Amino acid sequence: MSASHIGRPTEGPDARGRLPLAAVVLTLAGFVMAAGSFAPWGSCPLYPCGAEFGSLVIVVQSGAEFGPGIATALLGAVIAILGVEATRPYRRPPMGVAVIASVGALGAIVLHLLIAYASADQYISGQYFGLYATAAAVVVALPASARLRILRLQQQAAGLARRRNLKRRGS
Repeated sequence: MSASHIGRPTEGPDARGRLPLAAVVLTLAGFVMAAGSFAPWGSCPLYPCGAEFGSLVIVVQSGAEFGPGIATALLGAVIAILGVEATRPYRRPPMGVAVIASVGALGAIVLHLLIAYASADQYISGQYFGLYATAAAVVVALPASARLRILRLQQQAAGLARRRNLKRRGS
């Protein structure tokens, strides 16, 4: 990092007023993740899904109805809020939390897929836009949040180096 970057905000708008792309992408990914959690994630031939007896109707259920969608919706909201905060000048949201939230959402999706695979006779495959959209948002949010975290660490390192240089000049 060059000396011209020291003191500039890395999360908020830069000197020319442009927003960091990673913050905008993180915000959009969080919104898509939260919305996709309430869209179709799967269907089963019995209602309720997983029951041995029930009505013989093909039921399409959202991620929130299956369960893991609730976790991805909450984590998506957290990611969207952190993304919005990262676009504001001189704000320092905890981007480590965004990375952890992205990994947690990925874990919830994997858990859902493992449960669906383990009970393959009870679930019907199909086009589940919500599951695909949520998974895509998680795949996009993870590197975006990691990029913002790296920018934060670089900013902290530059500030530390600047303070050391000032201390050396003063003594």
